[in-house]
Amino acid sequence: MGAGEQFPGWYSRAEGPDGAGKTTLLNFAREYAEANDIPTVFIREPGTGEFGELMRDLLLHNPQYDFSPQTEYSLLTANRTHLVSEIILPKLKEGFTVISDRGIESSVAMQGGRAGAITAAAKGRSDNLSTDDIFEIGRRVLPNFYMEPNGLVLLSLDKAVRRERMRAKAVSQGLDKIEQRTMEYSDAVHDGYIELEALPYTTVIQAEQDPEEVWEQARPILFGPEHA
Repeated sequence: MGAGEQFPGWYSRAEGPDGAGKTTLLNFAREYAEANDIPTVFIREPGTGEFGELMRDLLLHNPQYDFSPQTEYSLLTANRTHLVSEIILPKLKEGFTVISDRGIESSVAMQGGRAGAITAAAKGRSDNLSTDDIFEIGRRVLPNFYMEPNGLVLLSLDKAVRRERMRAKAVSQGLDKIEQRTMEYSDAVHDGYIELEALPYTTVIQAEQDPEEVWEQARPILFGPEHA
């Protein structure tokens, strides 16, 4: 059941591997919402709110901690349940559009499957989470509208282009702990995302296109079909 079937608001996500142009897409969305007076809340996951910033630091920046895929997923799940109860659900009930830059699908791609196995092996462990594990845990603690958003945009980027963008980011901004993992891991994350194309609420968009073209395709998914 999607958000629009329960609440007046619209709930969507825009996800993709690092370097795929997600930030540019969300900047278009912010400008569009402001220009058209659409009450919209943008969620950074993890990162929105004080608790989210704490989780973001632990997961992405604090060198003291080197988490297993299971621990990463547990922390992200705690952050998601907090976001849903404190921000997302109240705003949807008020009729807001809520757009998040990540969701449960990012854990499928980053902590589960082949990517999770690569991380576990790098830590000398053999245990890792399957896609089914991640979805099952999510369904137990997160509401249906979160698990099945009104729309999900997955950005796909050619491997060579993605690697070049990551190299450029490493020079200009530096990389967080997850971005510093091997290119094998990065490729596994990309493939894990694209395997989610089969989900009924998901649309894969090729991010090599002109940003305006990516935005034209993504807009009705992020804001609803009336915005096509």
